[in-house]
Amino acid sequence: MDLERKRKTLNRWYILQALYAAGSTGVRQALILECVTDEDTQLTNRELEHSLGYLVQSGLVTRGQEELYFITQQGYDVAEYNVEPPPGVKRPPKRY
Repeated sequence: MDLERKRKTLNRWYILQALYAAGSTGVRQALILECVTDEDTQLTNRELEHSLGYLVQSGLVTRGQEELYFITQQGYDVAEYNVEPPPGVKRPPKRY
């Protein structure tokens, strides 16, 4: 897997984790960007929009009114390691 693809797929996992932490309250795109961007994770608004679109199309996330994003039940299952993620989401191994 090339580095760019690995970075994209791992960023989708971080986004899913941010939405998982938010629960049913929903999160705006700006807050998601703030939560997942740090020294090691450089993510632009455009990349975030693309990744959110992928997660919506995969059924892991929904977009509600006022540009709020919510994790779906399928998203919870992926985040909790109950089911395998789609190919575009790089989930780290579960720590016991």
